[in-house]
Formats: sequence, structure tokens, C-alpha cells
Amino acid sequence: MKTLRSCLTLLLCATALAAQAQTYPSSPIKMISPFPPGGGTDLITRVLANKLSEANKWNIVVENKPGANGVIGLNDTIKEKADGYTLVVGQKDNMIVAPWLTKVHFDTLQDFSPIALLGTTSLVILTGADSRFKNFGDVARAAKAKPDEISFGTSGAGSLSHLTSELLRSRAGIALRHVPYRGTSPAMTDLMGGHLDLAGGSIASALPLINSGKLRPLAVTGLQRSSNLPDVPTLLELGMKNTDVTGWWGLLGPAGMPASAVARLHDAVNQVLEQPDVKQKLLDQGVEVASDSTEGFAALIKKDYADWKAIIAETGVRLN
Repeated sequence: MKTLRSCLTLLLCATALAAQAQTYPSSPIKMISPFPPGGGTDLITRVLANKLSEANKWNIVVENKPGANGVIGLNDTIKEKADGYTLVVGQKDNMIVAPWLTKVHFDTLQDFSPIALLGTTSLVILTGADSRFKNFGDVARAAKAKPDEISFGTSGAGSLSHLTSELLRSRAGIALRHVPYRGTSPAMTDLMGGHLDLAGGSIASALPLINSGKLRPLAVTGLQRSSNLPDVPTLLELGMKNTDVTGWWGLLGPAGMPASAVARLHDAVNQVLEQPDVKQKLLDQGVEVASDSTEGFAALIKKDYADWKAIIAETGVRLN
């Protein structure tokens, strides 16, 4: 009798899970963009939400919850039910780097359900169109001859571009003088005006200025060249070992989401990412579409979290 009851219980559980997989989602999904409207992360979120809605007849509502470089939106996500109806687009900056530099109210490895990797991007190191630096070799030679003299503008202390400059210092012996700004745009403005020697930023923010001839790209920070800047070498190609910095975006939910919901979302997201117009829209923002299994995305988060703990300890970066 006990055996029969156990079999019936397992059958009912299996039936319930199958029904859930078939009916999910049965109500609107909230997709949190942890940045203001109009930025790169918000554009990725809205492209994803719109395309998922079109392809699957789902009702997805994007909700902007900006603040603290995306940390507030992540904090709000983990307070919601883990039922698959609240999702967030997280990224390397706020999920991996921020917890090692500032106080956050989430545990990157324990409080989220990784669903799907969305895309990756490199940073680009730039100089002015009339700069004396014609390539990154010129920068390296000048910086080694006169450490901390060449100015390097970034979007702020603790940003990936700031950490890139610190990696160049610790691993390649290239000591640049960090000049933090409140965002990439003012750094680019000063670079064009000749008030900075160099600046680092996202490819998306720099592309219009590069294409108009106002700024000159010297190197990108990823493992491979960017499709948007195929003629610009990587730091690795230039002999700067272990200095690669690649950002990423991914879709996540609160920890404990049903496996069936995670699987349904993962498959739907990857189908959307295969659409040529989606690839082009993201590429226009400097984002290379990337996909992986749910397990692969979770492994990437875990590896990056450990790697960047070590990098921040090595470079000694601290936020006041």
C-alpha cells in the first residue's frame, strides 16, 4: 500500500510539473531593467521583452528600477516570489564587480536563478583624433617612461574601464593616471577637447565618435576583436597578457524558480537571440549576441565572481 501511495504521489508531482511547463506563463511577466530608460541595458531588456512577447504571445512588462549602478533593481528582484513572473537583466558590473567594492543586499551566487546569457561586449581604449598617440604601443612606451603622467578618463571609480587601467598597471607595468567622471559622456567630451590623454568606455558609447573621426580607438579589451571595430587590436594581441576585460548581460530570476519555467524561458530566449534583426540591434549597441546553457551561464557567474574577487584584491581598488 505504501509503495502504491508513493507511486501515486510521484505520478501526481510529475503531472503537476508537466502541466506547469505547458501553462507557464499564465499571467504577465515583469522584466526589471535596473537602469533608466534609454541606456544600453534598458535597450537590451526592451528588445528581449518585445521579441519574446511577439514570438510567444506572452505579456511582458518592462519596469525600470534604476539606482546604484543597477544594484537597486537586483535587490528588488530577489524580494519577489520565485515563480517565474519576475525577471531581471543583470550584468557583470552590478552582479560580479559591485559586490566586491560596495555593500549590496544580495548574494550573487545564492540569491538568483540564472536563466540565459544574452550577450557580451568589450571596452575600447580611446584617444583624441589629434593625439600624439597613434597606437597603443605609443601609450605603453610613454607610460613606462613616465609613470602616472598619462591621464585616463573613466565613467567612475570601480567601473570596468577603471579596473582595466589598474590591470594594465599591475600586469603590464603601464601606469596611467586615473581620472574618474560621472559617466562616460563627460569623459568623452574632455577627451575630444584635449583635456585627457586617453579614456575607456563601452564600444556602443564610443562608436558614433569613432565613426565621425572625433576619437581614435587604440585597443579593445576582450579576448577577440569586436565586430564593430575589426581593425582595432585586442590588448592580448599587443602583448598585454591577462588583461582581458569582457562584460556580459544575462537574464535571471529570484533563487528557487521552477526548473520548468527556467527551461521554458531559456529556450524561448535563445530562439529570439537567433533572429537576425535582434543580433543587429544588439550589435548596434556594441553587444555581441552570446548564448549558453543555463548551467553554462551559472558556471560563468561563479567563475567571474571568484576571478574578480582576486583581481580587485590584486589591484587594491577601493571605493570611498
